[in-house]
Amino acid sequence: MDILAGLVLCSVLLYVFGKLSELEYPSEGYMFTVYPWLTTAPETITTTIYALKGYYVAAIANSVYSATFDMFAAFGLATLIHGDNEVKVTDLGVIAALSACLFLLLDMDGGISRLDGYVLLGVLLSSMVYSLIRYGFPRIRPDPWTVFRIVIGLAGLGIVSFYLAYFVEALIPYLGEFLAGIVSAALTSLPDLIVATIYGVTTSYSQAQILGCIAHDFIENAAIAAVIAGLIVDANPIATFGIVGVTIAVLLFSLSYGRVTRFEALLVIIAYIVASLLII
Repeated sequence: MDILAGLVLCSVLLYVFGKLSELEYPSEGYMFTVYPWLTTAPETITTTIYALKGYYVAAIANSVYSATFDMFAAFGLATLIHGDNEVKVTDLGVIAALSACLFLLLDMDGGISRLDGYVLLGVLLSSMVYSLIRYGFPRIRPDPWTVFRIVIGLAGLGIVSFYLAYFVEALIPYLGEFLAGIVSAALTSLPDLIVATIYGVTTSYSQAQILGCIAHDFIENAAIAAVIAGLIVDANPIATFGIVGVTIAVLLFSLSYGRVTRFEALLVIIAYIVASLLII
């Protein structure tokens, strides 16, 4: 009961501190490159903690499912609720899909090494440079209160992420590493899920943000954890291949047609649930 209460409290605090740390600007370049560093900070911190403690299965599950939850929210629930969704930033969607493919390719040998981590970070840097050249970057001059708010938000996210990892670790004897990692991913992705389902993902800015989060979850989380911990061993690469494969398929499907209808969104949700149940 204490573990459940701790997880609920952590999820609420993650949402609160996440809102405090937000700095949104109507720029696809900014929303794809800078904004995801803020919103995916909890995933990166928890993935790194799990890897340092030797919970590699939880680390992989946390990183992969964080990305797939964002996909599930953007092209599944949000479209089902708000109606047909036209993809306005196709090239950024391609980058997100390629990020997933690269992660899958490097993970095929059974894990993400420190060298793999550096490769992933190099690719992330390249994608950031492209998006900034393609879409530009706004002149940001936040006032002192905004800077203070962001600092407090990021500090809070770091502290809460540490405690979330503690409570998730306490779940492992009961659920196993894989399911515990999925719980962690669900809680750290909850703010994105809430925003997507309430406001939709119909503007180019919101799509750039969610696609940036997907790319960061596949690249940044695993890369930083691997660089710091030295290695993330994937004890079940087949399961990883399955769920990442579904994510890539949904991305490519959405990009090829340029839009996602409510019916297709329902198929996305069903495919995601079935794939997850088969893997579990």
